[in-house]
Amino acid sequence: MKRQSRLSALVLALLLALALPARVMAQSYFFFTVVDDSDETVDGASCSIYDSSDAVIILHTTTGLNSSYRGAITSANGGLVHWYTSSSEPVNVKCFGADGSYGEKRNLSRNTHKLRMNSGLTRVTRFPYADSGKANTGIYLPSGATISSVIVHRVTAMRSTGVHLNVGLAGNHAASRDDALVALLDLQYPGIIALHQTTGGALGAASARASHVGFAVRHMLTGAATSPLPFRPYTIHVGAMELTYQVGNPGGAATGVGGHVYIYWYPSGAGIR
Repeated sequence: MKRQSRLSALVLALLLALALPARVMAQSYFFFTVVDDSDETVDGASCSIYDSSDAVIILHTTTGLNSSYRGAITSANGGLVHWYTSSSEPVNVKCFGADGSYGEKRNLSRNTHKLRMNSGLTRVTRFPYADSGKANTGIYLPSGATISSVIVHRVTAMRSTGVHLNVGLAGNHAASRDDALVALLDLQYPGIIALHQTTGGALGAASARASHVGFAVRHMLTGAATSPLPFRPYTIHVGAMELTYQVGNPGGAATGVGGHVYIYWYPSGAGIR
């Protein structure tokens, strides 16, 4: 009986030993530190993790891979970003700082442990939009920020007429409008779109919103109804202004719509200090 019990114990130990490597290989741990141009660590950067095809991957906070989520990770505790995943394949990473700095690293492996943010002349501020209604983002552009471009990445769309996106600036100022930066951008189809000059149609002052170029960043070259409406840079010359967005559908709620807005700007040194 003792021999049989001892044999059973040895078999069980052998099975556990064989199972252990499989358990270890089932999860991979990634970590890196976000730093600025001076090699100082950056807390509060929002980092999105993608696979090699730029699809959002499933992340986990535990080794058991039982706490999945797909959202961005915020760097903290000395710029640390870390997660567990079921794959050991390299990933693509994009990080955005509160000051408009940004960094990107493609094919980041488990052996790469630093991502440097670019805080040069051009800054990029990113925020997500989702579903219907109006929302304040809690993200501010500083006084003196000159907005040079706006790009919208429509990730999920709603294929029905009347679903549009406005991007605005909050506050008490002439430029504080729901459509200050983006006006009635169609959300029917997914994809990336940059605001651009519109030249056709009756685009006089009464219907200028049809150009999608926001109120603060458009300029009518002539007073005629068919005047081109090119994008023009806008400098925030008052205190910091908060970014807002509004998703609307006259025919009903626009649920299931989502994507990201990218505001390209540079610190001009102008404005109230």
